Formats: sequence, C-alpha cells, structure tokens
Amino acid sequence: MKRNKVLLKATAFLIALTMLITPLSVSAVEPSQTDKADMQYDMLPVIYVSGFGATTLAAEQADGTMEPVFPPSIDSILDYLLDNIGGILWGIVSVLLFDNTDPLAASLSPLVLDLVDSISLNPDGTSKHENVVPIIEGAENTSLKAFTDSGMLSYVPYTGSEFLDMECVGDIIGDDKVFNFTYDWRRPHVDVAEDFREYVEDVLELTNAEKVNVYSISQGSLIVGAYLYKYAEDGYLNNIFFDTPALEGTDLVSRVFGIEDITLNIKPLAPLLSQILHTELDLSGILSILPVDFINFAFDWGRRELILPGVLCGTAFWDMLPTNRLTELQEYWLDPTENAQVIAKTNELHYGFMANIRETFDKAEANGVRITIKSGSGIEMIIGNEDNSDGIVNLKYSSGATCAPLGQKFADNYVQAKSGVYSISPDRTIDLSTAYYPERTWVIVNNVHGQAEWDTRSFDFIMTQLMTKGVEDAYSSYEFPQFMESMAPNDKLLFSFTSTNSSFLAYNNETGLFMGDAKITNISKEDTLYIKNISSDYHNLRFATGEKSIKLAPGESTQLDLVVAPGGKNISEMSFATVSIEYKTGLLGKAKTADFGITMIDANEYAGVIKQ
Repeated sequence: MKRNKVLLKATAFLIALTMLITPLSVSAVEPSQTDKADMQYDMLPVIYVSGFGATTLAAEQADGTMEPVFPPSIDSILDYLLDNIGGILWGIVSVLLFDNTDPLAASLSPLVLDLVDSISLNPDGTSKHENVVPIIEGAENTSLKAFTDSGMLSYVPYTGSEFLDMECVGDIIGDDKVFNFTYDWRRPHVDVAEDFREYVEDVLELTNAEKVNVYSISQGSLIVGAYLYKYAEDGYLNNIFFDTPALEGTDLVSRVFGIEDITLNIKPLAPLLSQILHTELDLSGILSILPVDFINFAFDWGRRELILPGVLCGTAFWDMLPTNRLTELQEYWLDPTENAQVIAKTNELHYGFMANIRETFDKAEANGVRITIKSGSGIEMIIGNEDNSDGIVNLKYSSGATCAPLGQKFADNYVQAKSGVYSISPDRTIDLSTAYYPERTWVIVNNVHGQAEWDTRSFDFIMTQLMTKGVEDAYSSYEFPQFMESMAPNDKLLFSFTSTNSSFLAYNNETGLFMGDAKITNISKEDTLYIKNISSDYHNLRFATGEKSIKLAPGESTQLDLVVAPGGKNISEMSFATVSIEYKTGLLGKAKTADFGITMIDANEYAGVIKQ
C-alpha cells in the first residue's frame, strides 16, 4: 500500500538522520553560567517533576529484574536492525531501484508496533501490561545520590533541563537533597498528584526539612497544579518554578488526537534540535533534504493506524488536551460506558485545576508558596498552526496570554485586554494582562521548550527563583525583566537597551529624550561576529556606529549611543519600531539580518526597573 510505503520511507530517513546527528551530542559543549558565587541560596531540598515520556517505563521480569521498554534503548533498536538486516537492505534496494517500499515496510513496521504495544492501555486507562511500571520509584531511590550510588544515573528522567540542573543544584545543597519524582506519565494527573503528595512527605522525612522547592517542566506542571488544587494548605512547598508548563494543555496533543489531517512543521525542528544537542550548528540545511510531503502523509497515517489504537485510552494524554476541544474529541473517540473511568478522571483535572488556575495559585501563595512561571515564545509549533509557542506548548496555554498570530503583531492602536500595568511585549506580539498570573510570569523569546540550560540567562533565572527568595514580581528586577530575549548561543546575538535590559526603550516624557544606550552582545560561544549595520524604521531612532564594522568576540558586547534627532525631541508618545542588525559570522560568513521588535515607552508607564 502507498501509505505503508510513505510511512517506512520516512522511518528509514529518520533512522539515518538519528545516526547522522548522534555524534553532535557527544561533542556538545555545556553552557557556562554567570558567576553566582555571592548568591545566598537556601538549603531546602529540591524536587524535580519531569515532563512527558521522561520516566523510563520498564517491564518487571519473573526474576525481579527490570527490562526498559520506553523509551527504547539504542541497543534494542540496533539489535532489531541487525536481526533484520537482510530484509532492511532489500527494502532499501527496492526503494532506490523500483520505488517499491513494501519490503521496507514489512521489515520496519514491527519495530513501531512493538514499541506502542509496550505502553498500550486498556479501555479503563490502566496499563495493558500490568508489569510495565516506572523503572525506579520512591524518594529513597530517586535522589541524585541514590541514582549515582545504584548505578541508575542514566535513568534520571530527562525532558530538557533536569539532568544538568540536578547536578548544579546538587553541587550547592548536596546530592542527597536533590530528588526527581518518577511516575507513570500515562496515568491520570489527579491520581499521580496523590503519589506526589506522599513523595513530598517522604522527602521531608528523609531530609528532616520543613519545606521543599519544586521545579516542574511541561507535563510535570499539571501534576504540581493538580496537587496544589487539592492540597495547597499542606504548606509543604516553598518555591515552585513552572518551566514552559502545559497548564492548559497543548495543541500538539489536540492535533494528534484530532479528527483532521495533520502535518509536521519542519522549520522549528532546526532550532529545537540545535538546542537539545547543545550545538551552534545550523541544522536547517540537513532538515531541508527531508521528503516533507512523504513524511507528513506517513506521520498522519502512522498516528491513526499504529499509535492511536494503543494509547487512545491514556488518561494523561486527554489531560493534556486543551479544554476547548475536550468534549468534541471525547465524543468522537471514547465510549461513555467502556471509557467512563478515563472520561471521569480527565474531567476532574480539566474542570478542577485547569478551570481554576488563578484561584489555585492564589491559594498556594496564601499558604507560603512563591510561584514563578516561565514561558517560551516566538517559535512555530512542530505540528503546525499559527499559534505563538515554544515549539511544543502554545504560549496561550503555558501562560494564559493573548497572542497575535505567529509572524504578526498587534495593531498600533491595540489596547491590552485587561487594565493594570503595561503588559504588552515590546515586539507587540503578547498581551500578558490575560495571563493566569501576570505578576509572576516571565516570557523569553526564542526559548525552546524545556531547554533552559542552553540559555544562560534562563538558567540563572531558574536558579534564582528556585533556590533563593527570588525577585518580588515580574516588574521588580532589572536583571530579569518580564520580557527577555533568549541567550542561547545558536541565536548568535542579543539586542537590548541599557535603560531596561530589554527591548523596551524608556524615554523621559518631560524632555522627550531616550534613556540609556543600545547594547549588542555576541552570545555565541564559538563565533566572532562582525556587525555591519544597525538601523531602525523609526525616523528619530538612530545609532552611533561609526563607519567601520564592529567586531565582537564570543561573549563580548558593545554599547551604542542613541543619536538625538536634529532640531527636536526624540519622541513625544509611545511608538513601536523594528531594529535591524546586519552581521556576519566570521569574515567569510554569509551576511544575515536579525530583527528585533521594540517599544519606546514613557518611563512612567514602564512596569519594570529602569537604570539611567
């Protein structure tokens, strides 16, 4: 069948792509963090709550040993490929010479089917295989020290930031006080929240502490949210950091579970892979050879025919569905009687915590919790739509923000949805006035989902908010303004204004003059940049660059005076512009342009901190 041909052609390519990029992860350079030697960290235990698929699921054998089943080990994949090498080679020859992918399909399809079967679920949401459970559980077994002592460090749940963060935190408070809550990510979040409560109590007993700090990422944030909804009065939690959270789900899940055809969005895969692999290599060239039409058709067919039948009753997947599509898709896929338990548990989360996020967080803070929400923006969803996102979770669902369609801006006469402090991003794409908790929400442009450790400022922000008293709110820090640009090295350069440390340019309303300078920083760890020109499309905003290009070594920055327009004030009312920076990577590099949306704002209206 054509569908089998397309699916397996895509599978063969992705295997080849994996083999191609694997060496990059070996040579990746870990990011260097800002020196925080003078920071006063508290010494409370830290619990990490990882995201989807992070906890390794394993099948308990008759002799008590655990055999990992998801994610599959590289060894198990290689064993399968070697055992079936004859059929696979014949399949490749058939594709190349006869455009016939049936032999390749016959060779590779069992690999996908076996993988899905290992995590399949019954109609009531329970595991099809009762012996498939998290490979390791319990507070006594899941501290960083316990992972290390037991030789299980390779099974530390890893979705993005956790592994490096755990080690850095352990260096400060001790490996015996850093924990990673392992859980079966297929189960209802309201049930896992009960396990999390017991886990927190066990950590407190093991460490003789009165409170813990919690870092949650992506799906893990739903567990912490469900816990807070029911048990905020426990008073066990101190600081909670929600990193790129799926607080109201993600359209990634609604598209996979959707009725309509779906397509993969190849464009955001390049920065996503670059950040995951910690490389500054631009992978867009590699990805450009993808047979996009084949892959999209194969992916859509594969999710219907191979994936959904096994995981359709996974309550956690329904939990991550945005509520606005819940009823529609429940009625389409689920039987009210056979799947009653799945529907009930899902509704408990959606119409409990997810419908009362603000109230839940208010209750938590009233009981001594300090909440921080960090969302990523400016990236297309990998399953395409027009939403602003971090590549995986829509910004509107991670923060509650109102967003312009990706690639567009609010009109100049746009007024934020709710009154209060000025809450529109400097690039005019985000309105945080509608956020669940705007005063405790920060947005980082181009911050890929869960990759904070590759962005030095994001990492410092996490450490500050997770392990200290943190900043009072999203408007009280010069170092961490509410709207920030990513400092991931593959983004190459950072533009900001010294008055606000962001893309807001403050001006004195009495004099009409701009405050501070412009600042360009080379955030690459490898490349020297040559700035050829910097300009804006606002007539009174100019930069004193001189006639020569500006050379910036990795980590270097330069400040540029803002040129006063002859014969008058720079500005008299709020205005918006785009700053364009022309640069080259190395003398022989190809010329590129980076654009930054800015807002020129009266210093009295700016909600953040201003420095002269």
